[in-house]
Order: sequence, then structure tokens, then C-alpha cells
Amino acid sequence: MKIRKARSTDFDSILNLYQQRDLGPKFDKVVSTAVIEDEDKIIAFADFRLLLEATILIDKNIPHRKAVEVIKELIEVGKLEARKHGFDSIHAFTTVHGFDQILAKHFGFKYCKGSAQYLAL
Repeated sequence: MKIRKARSTDFDSILNLYQQRDLGPKFDKVVSTAVIEDEDKIIAFADFRLLLEATILIDKNIPHRKAVEVIKELIEVGKLEARKHGFDSIHAFTTVHGFDQILAKHFGFKYCKGSAQYLAL
């Protein structure tokens, strides 16, 4: 097996890997790529891209209506900043039970396929 950076000539093989997982390729904000070849066939692909993550902290003691208002304002600021820096999405990793449903129902957030995980370096 051999690992190397992906090349434009690898696109069909990479697209095939995406299709095997019912995913569409997304190559924006990519900072690096890698493919693994085995017997001259690409058997694995990775891209490493920048991701815009939102952290929203709200005082637990403010009224619910006020909390909704400030969330809305902060999300609008986040959308403006994301677009200004060339991002087309904002990711939110929620820790408060039910907050993911609020983001989806009232603010247009979508659920990602799979689960969110991170690797501390």
C-alpha cells in the first residue's frame, strides 16, 4: 500500500468512494488530501478541511423569550461572519438536551449524517 496526496486524475476513483457511501463530494475549504493505493487502485481517500463551529453560551437565568431572542441575534451574526470568510455552513455541537431540536425547528439547522466526534492533538 502507498499513501500520497490526491491528484486531479484520481477524481473518478474518489467520486466512486463517495458514491459507495451515498455521499456527494464537497471540496471547499480543503487544506490537504490523501489517497491510499493498493495494487494501483485507490482504496481510500481523506480530505482535511476547515470547519466553522459555533459556540453559543447563554445565561441560564434569563427568561426563555429573551434566550430565544439572543440566540437569533447570535446566529445572524454568525451567518454574516461565515459568509464574509467564505464558509457556506456553520456547525453546532450541542450539549444541552433538546437544544439541537430548537436549532433545527426554529433556526434551520440540519442534522449531519453520522455522529460528531473529535480527536484532541
